[in-house]
Amino acid sequence: MPTFNNIKELEKYLQKQINETLKKEVAKQVKDEIQMAIDEVVYMSGEPEVYYRRGSRDGVYMGNPLSTGSLADQNEMEATLIQDGVLEVVDNAEPSSDYDMDLDIAIEYGYGTRDKWYNQPRPFMETAKNNMRRSKSHVDAMKEGLQNRGLNVV
Repeated sequence: MPTFNNIKELEKYLQKQINETLKKEVAKQVKDEIQMAIDEVVYMSGEPEVYYRRGSRDGVYMGNPLSTGSLADQNEMEATLIQDGVLEVVDNAEPSSDYDMDLDIAIEYGYGTRDKWYNQPRPFMETAKNNMRRSKSHVDAMKEGLQNRGLNVV
């Protein structure tokens, strides 16, 4: 553990550790939570449950493989530290050429005529937030990340 000459140096050191933990461990946990919420709220929410989408083969859903460009593809999710201690995670999956709105917005809030179940709002981001509020998984990820950096966190 480094030695600090004053409180400002300690605060600066701690903020750096917090920001690094947010960008790595917490971002990964948030992406995991978003991915699970997409499975629950988007992929398993209507009839038929199996239909063509990115990440499916012959109409069979193959889980959430990376590099499919799907909504649940964590490679399409961007985690950005927007200020000290504040992390923003955005799903940047591209919509099909049929729609001119962001895919995450279309799915979260609904799109088109909303006459089909898949056009209805499927609030996966809100579900992920609620799940994290309940489980505190992001807090656990922060604690673990800070402990990995040598801090004694209880």
